[in-house]
Amino acid sequence: MRKLTTKLTWLKALLEELGIKPSTPIPMHYDNEAAIHIATNSVFHERTKHIELDCHKVREKIEEGVTLPYHTPSVDQLADIFTKAVCQCGNNVNEEYEFWVRLGEAGGFDIEHLIDTKPPSCLVGCRKFDKNDDYTADIVLFARMGIHRYNMIQGTNLQFSYIEKYNYRPSRVYTAYYLTLVAKDPDAGNSLLTFQTRVVDEDFDIKKLSCSIAGPKTEAQGNPLRRQNLDPEPVDDFYKGRLPEWPLSENAFYDKKRFHLLKKSELRKYDWIRLYMELAFLFSNLWRPKNPKLSNLVIVMVAIETKDNVEPSSERLKAKNANFYIKYKYYPSKARPPKVRPAHRIAIVRRTFNKNTGHLTLQFDGQYAKTFLKNGSGP
Repeated sequence: MRKLTTKLTWLKALLEELGIKPSTPIPMHYDNEAAIHIATNSVFHERTKHIELDCHKVREKIEEGVTLPYHTPSVDQLADIFTKAVCQCGNNVNEEYEFWVRLGEAGGFDIEHLIDTKPPSCLVGCRKFDKNDDYTADIVLFARMGIHRYNMIQGTNLQFSYIEKYNYRPSRVYTAYYLTLVAKDPDAGNSLLTFQTRVVDEDFDIKKLSCSIAGPKTEAQGNPLRRQNLDPEPVDDFYKGRLPEWPLSENAFYDKKRFHLLKKSELRKYDWIRLYMELAFLFSNLWRPKNPKLSNLVIVMVAIETKDNVEPSSERLKAKNANFYIKYKYYPSKARPPKVRPAHRIAIVRRTFNKNTGHLTLQFDGQYAKTFLKNGSGP
C-alpha cells in the first residue's frame, strides 16, 4: 500500500504539472481490511511498530485527500488469484473462491446452508438460539447497538426482545458480527419484528464498535459491501485522535457552552445512555468482575460534550457526534447493604455518525485509563 501510495502521489503531481488537477481522491482497491483499518485509524500504529513509518506515510496522503482506500474482497480480484497461498489443508482454491462468492451473495446474515460446505481455512462461524436460551452479554449489547442506530435514524422506539442467531467473521484486527434478532415496537402494541444488524468489533488500545447495517429483515437483506456509500463524510478534528481526559474539576460540566448535564428524567427517557455505560464497563480490561451483572450498574452522572455551542444545552442529546462523560457505580450484590459504598467508576465514550456511509461508531478505552475506579467519597 505504501508503494502504491508513493506512485499515485507522483502521478497526481505529474497530472497537475500538465494542467489536470484531480478533484477527488484517487481510489485504491485493496483486499486487506486490516491494512485499511491501520492506515485510516490513528490509534492502530501503537500496536504495529514495525510498519509505523509506512503507516504514517499512507495515512498522511489519505488525510491530504490524495488517495482513498476501498475494500475489495479477494473473490472480486480474479487477476490476483496467483498471489494467494494455496490452503495446506488440501482444499483447492476453487472451493474457497466459490464459498466466498456464495457468502457474499447471502449478505452475511442467512448463511446456515453454507456452513456444511465451508472449507476449514475460511474463518466463519454461526450459532442459533432458542427463545429462552442465555446469551453472552456482548452479543446482547451488539444487538441493542443495532437497534439504537435504527432508532436514531428513523426516530422510532424499537426495543430488544431476544436473539435468534448470529454469524461472525474474525480477523487479526476486528471481528464482524451479523445478528438476527427479534425487536418489539411499543408504539404498535409491542408487535414483534425480525431485525438484522451488523456490528464490527475492533479491539486495540481504543475500543471501537461500528454499526453499518441495522433494520427490519426486509430492509437489511443484501450484500452490505455492495450497497454502502464508500465516500465517507469528513469528521471534525474535535472528534478524532485520543479520547479526552476527565476534567480535573467536575464543575466544568456546568459550563453550558460546552456541556449538557443530564437530568434524571432524561436518563430515564434516553435509555441508550445506559447502553454506552454497559459497553464501556463490559469491555474495560481493568477492574472488571469475572462475571459482571450489568443490572447492578447504577448511573451517577452523565455529561455530553460537543464542539459547537447549542441552545438550549439539551439539544446536545440530538447531536450525531459527541463525547459522553459517565460516572457510575457497580454493586456486586443486589442487596446493596447500606454500609457498602462502592467506588465511583468513570467512562468516556465518543460517538460519531457518518451520514454518507451510515456508520455509527462508539469509541472508548478498553485497556487502561478511561474506565477505572475513582475515590468513593463522592455522592
